[in-house]
Amino acid sequence: MLWNRLRPAQINQRGGVLVEVTIVIPLLVFLVLGTLELGLAFSDSQVVTQGARNGARTVSQMSNNPVADHEALLSVVAAFGPGDITLQRVTIFDAGPDGERPASCLGSTPVNSGENCNIYTQAQLTTAELSDPSKWGCGSGTYDDNWCPSVAADRNPTQTNATWIGVHVVATRQWQTGFFGNGTQTITETAVMRMEPRD
Repeated sequence: MLWNRLRPAQINQRGGVLVEVTIVIPLLVFLVLGTLELGLAFSDSQVVTQGARNGARTVSQMSNNPVADHEALLSVVAAFGPGDITLQRVTIFDAGPDGERPASCLGSTPVNSGENCNIYTQAQLTTAELSDPSKWGCGSGTYDDNWCPSVAADRNPTQTNATWIGVHVVATRQWQTGFFGNGTQTITETAVMRMEPRD
């Protein structure tokens, strides 16, 4: 008789556990996928940050060397390596005392009318373009001729009035788990450093 009284209670408990599991499992999947996706996004943002810092460090040390931008771009590209991040654009600019890009250098296409910046597009950042010496070095028609590194007035490496130079990197990444959708996320980072004094 006692056995018959306990049996319906056990059946009800089994049904309660099933309800609890159906509520808890989607929440756990939600937390795991969200944590994974955000962790991957944070890792990718660190790659972009490192690329911007590498570029700024390189260009600040090379000061007015004609291939300073080229070497900085190689440093940026090297930070990316193989992966799911796509480098879209790099801007090397005169940061001035406030560390901001000049208004004329905020766009996404190369400028060629004397602004204090060079904007490099995804097409210019390919291995083939970076390996072609005729595209670099401040010659006529080169990618870096708008704000030429070798012009002392553009990039001043003197102790008393050294130029603050910035590198702005724009990259995109695909969402990996589909948890936040199947689109892309844009990651931007700017690093500013002072030109290494030469006198």
